[in-house]
Amino acid sequence: MDLCCKIFVNAKLSGDQLISWLLESFPGDIDGRTLITPLFEMDVISNEDFDKDKLDDFVFYPFYLEIDASDEAEEVDYISETGNLLRVLRSSDYAAVAACDFEEQLPEQE
Repeated sequence: MDLCCKIFVNAKLSGDQLISWLLESFPGDIDGRTLITPLFEMDVISNEDFDKDKLDDFVFYPFYLEIDASDEAEEVDYISETGNLLRVLRSSDYAAVAACDFEEQLPEQE
């Protein structure tokens, strides 16, 4: 199974604000717009397809997160942490939709 995951995020923040906000819940190191934790590396990317008039379709959300498992991460822990990430985003009223091979193992999609 490919452990890469893309999460589309609708948040009214700048990319830098989003990465800082994520760091509060997922402690790690920041390298530009990449958050590096023991379980994953996550890039915060501004979505070139962003369209504020089409936000009913997640592919037009302003950001997406590209998340890859770290070399040390166990599959089950990485999937669990990706689920935690979705819960944290949604609990802050940010719409978040995952696109990955293990979607069925994540919290319910919106």
